[in-house]
Amino acid sequence: MVLADLAERCATQGCIDLAMKVFLAMSKHRLSIESGIPWPDHDGKMRTPKASLECPLHVEHHTLNEVWSDYLQPHLAAIAIQLLSGITQQLDNIHDDLLLWGQADREMDIASYKRSAIESHEQDRFPEAVDVLINAARDTLEWLASQNISQFEVWRQKLAVSQMPLLRRLAIHTITISKDKSADERLQWVLDWVGLHNSAEHHEVYRAVAMNYAEARAF
Repeated sequence: MVLADLAERCATQGCIDLAMKVFLAMSKHRLSIESGIPWPDHDGKMRTPKASLECPLHVEHHTLNEVWSDYLQPHLAAIAIQLLSGITQQLDNIHDDLLLWGQADREMDIASYKRSAIESHEQDRFPEAVDVLINAARDTLEWLASQNISQFEVWRQKLAVSQMPLLRRLAIHTITISKDKSADERLQWVLDWVGLHNSAEHHEVYRAVAMNYAEARAF
């Protein structure tokens, strides 16, 4: 693909900012409209819309993942904040299009529904291109957690109040892996910002509880 070759050329010439811009251009989505298929709403009830809308990216998983892992991930020190801003904007754009077609709300959209877990998970063993964006956002947040705690805190709180369930799930993942908080502080954050009963974030909430409850003193 021409854009993948361009990203490689930019990276090998030391133009990491340009390689990042190419990556974000590659990760734009398109609309795919088909006959409606049943999918669960946030109450767990199945509903069948008149039309089914999906938002696949313009490139396949392998190509986008290669650009991310080979040319961007090794240079997070130079591009972490800009890259995270670009990725979250792309994910927000997908959610907004689904919202306009009545196929998303604050508790559910197809991108979040298809992703079993933010961390690596057996049920996500057949990834799509959008999974590269999710993984890149997760890995960049984890890098910030170890290298720039102030920006890590800013992004955790920003994602926690997003209207997109996938971004809120990323926020919970960040508190789960946060080494600057005690087990009590992590669990209290989950209670304060998310709660225990929202269906959209249930996997990440349960994981946070499972990983922290044994060490907590106040719970």
